[in-house]
Amino acid sequence: MHVIFVVDRRLDWPFVLPSSSVTTAREYLTDGSTGALAREARAINLCRADRYQGRGYYVSLLAEARGHRPLPDVKTIEDLKAQAKREALAGALDALVQQTLHHDTTDRFELDAYFGRDPAELHPALAQQLFLQVQAPLLRAQFRRAEGRWTLDKVSAIGLADVPAQHRAFLLEATKAFITEAEMARAPRTGGGAPKVAILWDPNEEHKPSNEEALHRFVEAAPSVGLAAELIGPDALDRLPSSRRRRCRSGSAGRRSPRTSSRGVPRRSGSRWSTIPNRSCAAPTRSTCAN
Repeated sequence: MHVIFVVDRRLDWPFVLPSSSVTTAREYLTDGSTGALAREARAINLCRADRYQGRGYYVSLLAEARGHRPLPDVKTIEDLKAQAKREALAGALDALVQQTLHHDTTDRFELDAYFGRDPAELHPALAQQLFLQVQAPLLRAQFRRAEGRWTLDKVSAIGLADVPAQHRAFLLEATKAFITEAEMARAPRTGGGAPKVAILWDPNEEHKPSNEEALHRFVEAAPSVGLAAELIGPDALDRLPSSRRRRCRSGSAGRRSPRTSSRGVPRRSGSRWSTIPNRSCAAPTRSTCAN
């Protein structure tokens, strides 16, 4: 997979990564040669995309037309401006926010997420869930506290110019990790390498089977027993090979009603919601999906 980093200014992205190229938004929008790249290329839009019909918006719009699977896509940019979408996002994150935000000296808190990673390394689970819910590479979420409860106030898709200089090294590592994970998810299974375990974890589950600390310890310990483990949310299930998803959907438990239940994980397909039973769905080969 070839990755196209689209930036406002070339000097904002001085890094050289394998199988990637860098272009400015102006070049991407006006130079037809970028459209000639293979359709397997992916455009990572690092321009500011918080303004409807701004330059960042048109980069993602053109990338979709070229088949470059932009991150973020146009729908994500539009959703960030829709109040109903913001309220739905706040509701989806509320349980995790109440569980993890403990900042008693202030009533305002700002969280950055670079490809789902917190540069301050204080709220990794919240940054990951924010990225799973809002598929944009650079996010800034603002929270406020009223009457003892934290609520999500605003989420923006920021650009490279908004990333502090002291965070650039962290951003580079987060970018490398994202690309590696994306390539592994798209690569055909050959039966080689360490078995991979995807741990399905929903922070909004009322009766969680395990706590966040225990899950992160499992991920850290996995390599010592020859495994590669990762926490994923319900929105990341499409990263699993289709055969694994079919196994997860099958079983005697059958379908449940839409938008439901502490025993099921909601999964969106088009404009309809279906439910994957919240059971162990380990495939009998080298890739598993466990809860």
